[in-house]
Amino acid sequence: MKKLNTRSLVVCAIIVALCLVLGSLSYGIIQMFAEDKNMKHEFDEYEVTFSADARYPISGTLTVPRTERPPAAVVLVHGSGRVDRNETVGANYPFKEIAEGLAERGIAVLRYDKRTYTYNMPVAESADITVDAEATDDAEAAIRFLRGDGRVDGDGIYLLGHSLGAGLLSYIGKNEPVKGYIVMAGTLKTLWEVIIDQNLAALAENPEFDTPELREQLDAETKKTANLAEMSDEDAKNTVLFGLPATYLRSLERINAPELHLADDKPVIVLHGGRDRQAFPEYFEQWKAALAAHPNAEFILYPELNHLFGEYAGEPLPYLQLSGEYDARTPIHAAVLNDVAGFIARGQESKI
Repeated sequence: MKKLNTRSLVVCAIIVALCLVLGSLSYGIIQMFAEDKNMKHEFDEYEVTFSADARYPISGTLTVPRTERPPAAVVLVHGSGRVDRNETVGANYPFKEIAEGLAERGIAVLRYDKRTYTYNMPVAESADITVDAEATDDAEAAIRFLRGDGRVDGDGIYLLGHSLGAGLLSYIGKNEPVKGYIVMAGTLKTLWEVIIDQNLAALAENPEFDTPELREQLDAETKKTANLAEMSDEDAKNTVLFGLPATYLRSLERINAPELHLADDKPVIVLHGGRDRQAFPEYFEQWKAALAAHPNAEFILYPELNHLFGEYAGEPLPYLQLSGEYDARTPIHAAVLNDVAGFIARGQESKI
């Protein structure tokens, strides 16, 4: 497959390093559910297997609270890249913390290893891969699995997506209806637009790399996206944009998340960190504008939290060293878990 010119530091480094990961608010003590060995867990965990394609069985963990009746359940949808069931990033594992934190609040959670993680399928090296094969087919299979599992309420299934996964929820829900959606650190921009934003953020801190040659390269890649949605299968398989296969980017381009959310009217809550340096805070404002007419949409911005919904207390790092922020433990804040649990409780009480 054709590769981009790797001589420019910013274009390639950010694509690899950053796209991989990826009301009122009262801040209390951060609850480290996964690390407190003395905590008496009121839930059980089960290893499960399901599949959308018999060639690619998916392994996951179903976390179920010890309640008298089947609880509501959440399927977790990953961000970009080859990600495990815990969505491990540096020293952090937000999906494990979400699963355990919600289970402590009476909600079951299914998390699973992404297909591209289990079967070592790098998107950048797969000319004909789509977002369906990478992510959404397996998320739909996870919903079907839960719907038939007697340990949870099959009519009370929710989708929670983080980063790239947040923008896929209404598309998944169109094919496999759910009760509601939790959008965490999502963006309504196309992936290639996010890549440009991240490149520009890096250039702002590294003006020595902001050369006419690099700007021409960015402009040339941008122009190639003009007819992406209508690109033929053959052209898409032979085209690389911003280091990613056009087939993959085209499949994302065809998903209009706000349109789908407005069409199904299902409750949706949009959560965002004010110190998110990957899905920038202005993306949160775009969600608010796009879903302004939605009758069941809620929005919460956490001013002090980062892309992983933790509170990073270290010195601000240069943009090209952002992975260092994730090397520090920044557990999911308890306020986020409380807000998600409250949203689901309200949804379970409604007849929507």
